[in-house]
Amino acid sequence: WLDQASEVEDPIIEGLLDKGDKEVLVAMSKARKTFLALHLGMHIAAGKVFLGFRIPKARRVMIAQFEIRKGQYHKRLLSASRGTGIKASDLGDRLLIHNLRRDGSTPDEKLRRIAEDAKANNIDLIIIDPFYKLIEGDENAAHDVKPILAMIDRMAEETGAAVLYVLHAAKGHSGEKQAIDRAVGSGVIARDFDSQISIGTHVEYTDERPLLVVELTTRNYPPRGAFTMSFEGGR
Repeated sequence: WLDQASEVEDPIIEGLLDKGDKEVLVAMSKARKTFLALHLGMHIAAGKVFLGFRIPKARRVMIAQFEIRKGQYHKRLLSASRGTGIKASDLGDRLLIHNLRRDGSTPDEKLRRIAEDAKANNIDLIIIDPFYKLIEGDENAAHDVKPILAMIDRMAEETGAAVLYVLHAAKGHSGEKQAIDRAVGSGVIARDFDSQISIGTHVEYTDERPLLVVELTTRNYPPRGAFTMSFEGGR
C-alpha cells in the first residue's frame, strides 16, 4: 500500500457520505424522519444543496419505504415538491421509490431484492426507511441487529451504492445523550456506520416553534458543527 496511491473517493454528500458508505439518520419518534429522508433523497437526485450539504452532482437514488401507505407517501412527495420547488424535470429518472409497507418477506429476501434492483438501475444511494421493519426480533438487542447490519454490509459491497437507513432514537431525552449513542441497537449501530445525521429537540422547542438540532458524526471526515432546522410549509 505504501507504494500505491489511495483510491479516489466519490462523494455523494461532500464531507459526509461517499459511495459505498453506510449512513444512519436517527431521531426520536414523530420527528419527521421520513420527511427528512425523502427531502434528502430528492435533493441528491436533483443535485441541489440541502440544509448546507453540498451535493457535487445529481445521483440515482432509491427509497425503500416500509412504513407509510403508498397513497400517503405520494402526498408527502407532492408536498415536498411544492415546498422545495423540485419538479419531475429536475429528477428525470433518478429517483426510484419502492412502497413496501405490506411486504411480508424475510429481511434477507427484502434486502436481496432491493440490492438486485439497485444493481439493475445503477443506484448510487439506497435509503431504507425505517430500519426496524427489517428486524424480526428486538431492535434494541445486539444479537438481532447484527445480522441485518451484516446484510447491509453485503448490499453496499455488491452494489457499490451508499446505504442510508432511518432509525428511531433510543428511549429517553435525546438531547441528554451524545449524538453517537442515541440510536437503538445496544450500541452496535454506533460502531457500525461511517456517518450519522442525528436529529434532536432544541432546548427552546415548542409546538408553536418546533426547532430541531441536527448533529453530524463522521468517521472519515473532520467534524462539522451542529445547526438548527424546522419544517415549514413542506420544506
